[in-house]
Amino acid sequence: MEAETTGECCESLDLIVSDVSDVNTDHKSAPLQTMRPASNPGKFMTNEELLKVIKSTEIGEKSIPHGIKCDVYIIIEASDDDNGAKYFPDDCGVWDCKSATTVNQTFVVTDTLDKLRTVYIKKEQYCVKKMVNGAIIYKPLFPQPSSVLTLHRYYTKLMEDNTFKKRITTIAGLPEFISVEKKMLAIVEYCGTMPTKLKKHGNSKKSEPYIRTDPKVIQRAAEMAEHEKVSNVMTKLMEDNSFTAPKSTRQINDKRFRYRKRKREENMNSRINIADDVQPTDG
Repeated sequence: MEAETTGECCESLDLIVSDVSDVNTDHKSAPLQTMRPASNPGKFMTNEELLKVIKSTEIGEKSIPHGIKCDVYIIIEASDDDNGAKYFPDDCGVWDCKSATTVNQTFVVTDTLDKLRTVYIKKEQYCVKKMVNGAIIYKPLFPQPSSVLTLHRYYTKLMEDNTFKKRITTIAGLPEFISVEKKMLAIVEYCGTMPTKLKKHGNSKKSEPYIRTDPKVIQRAAEMAEHEKVSNVMTKLMEDNSFTAPKSTRQINDKRFRYRKRKREENMNSRINIADDVQPTDG
């Protein structure tokens, strides 16, 4: 498969990442073990380095920690939200989703995951690209590989400072000897110097920086609001962690509305399926 890029709006990319991030004006320091320094500051990791990191990591973080992120990377569990989209909220500011790109590349990999060789799909065959007499040709591999590995990478820049970049990598097709837990890992890299003073969101009518609440927190709040008053839910979440809590009861009400709507649709579909399964009997 050839490398694919796109600069479409973030809505078309939401299966990979959520582009608008939390803003942490305090920038509390995160534990050192959660943010690891880049081996080559100013550059993203090579493909081989990415694989080495996956091989040597047993478990990822539940979320991206708060704190200054200058030439560091974080290994995180690539969990899905209730809509199937993967979210990676952070505290860096607002990311430029309109200029963001995705790159998907397919490789043949050695049994030890040490070496990668780029392959392309041509006429339903895995091929390597060669230059012959000034022309590019695609030569089928023989024998054809029984399995391949695909790197899904997402690139974006900070709206505040486009020299500060982020890349998120997930890997599909890892060999069977790689544990299920490792197959669920994503590597989030921050390249450059993170600004410490952030502006408000461009669409915001308020003067303070835009703060995006973690989608998992909003989902939890909506589920709690099914059994409690929204104001009580807000108070409890503020007591748990005032920084990650929803910023208003409206956030909870909006999410609860969508949560209930989805539940009604699921119940309706369930009743339709049951009705289809009921067979008429001869009287």
